[in-house]
Amino acid sequence: MEKPERKPSVVFCVVSLVFYGLVGVFLWRALRGLDVAKLLEQEIEHLWLGGFFLATLFHRLIHAYVFLVVLRRIGPVETAIPNFLNYYATCWMGRYVPGRVGMLTMRAVLAPRIGTGRQNAVVASALEMLMQLLMSCAVGVLGLLATDALNLLSADIRWLVLVAAAGLVLFLYPPVFNLLSGWAFRLVSKAPPAGLSRISGATLAIAAFVSIAVMACSGAYAFAALRVFSAQLGLSSFPFIWAAYSVAGVVGTLAIFAPSGLGVREVVQIPLLRVLASQEAVVACIVLQRIGEIGSDLLFWLLTRPLGRTEAES
Repeated sequence: MEKPERKPSVVFCVVSLVFYGLVGVFLWRALRGLDVAKLLEQEIEHLWLGGFFLATLFHRLIHAYVFLVVLRRIGPVETAIPNFLNYYATCWMGRYVPGRVGMLTMRAVLAPRIGTGRQNAVVASALEMLMQLLMSCAVGVLGLLATDALNLLSADIRWLVLVAAAGLVLFLYPPVFNLLSGWAFRLVSKAPPAGLSRISGATLAIAAFVSIAVMACSGAYAFAALRVFSAQLGLSSFPFIWAAYSVAGVVGTLAIFAPSGLGVREVVQIPLLRVLASQEAVVACIVLQRIGEIGSDLLFWLLTRPLGRTEAES
């Protein structure tokens, strides 16, 4: 018997409309002084533009590798790498489904295509998501606090760093991680996956390490995107841009009703990046980031489609 299709609740629709209304007001206030003529006249550093697109595509490949590493720690994966890339790229497009954690659902539904259980895919996805949120918070907060750009350096900053580091180590202790992650799932009225309580210390350490690699790639293409329109920007700005992008990524991920964090990440990044560049350069950077990411997602999916068909035919 087929289950009736679930429609979005009234509360979900109201919260989404109110949130995007507030986002729209904030963007209007942030951009009302924008010089459109100056924006269109922005000079483009073509070498950095090419680097941005390459870094974005490479980020998708690293992301796929991270998920494969985590998934293999949870259970067996019986498929060739090309087919796994097609599976990952297909599920990745679920990020653009609003309000239904589409990527997680697609990973579970399509899990048999890569020779693993649906429960394994859900647990691995939950671990990957929680670990990246944790690492992004750590990189974002510590990066913003430890930079001269916000003039927040003080004699007490070392204590903030030590407290944050201690909290990170405590969170990575398996019993604490499993307990807190279970609470996190219950906060959104979802029962935690059964396998989440069995995450070992070795698996958490590997997930943390590879999550940092993914975030470094994110920081690289975020820096390249701003560098395209700001020739004076030096490599010393990289930590701050990486931190700003990480904070924006966390907020965008938590806004589950926003497809791929659309509008949310932009709201966070605009005031932060204004510290380093003109308003016109920041807006051009934000637009480039969004177009580049969507384009890279589509390209990644199109390039891996033949790989998935080849596996299915064999």
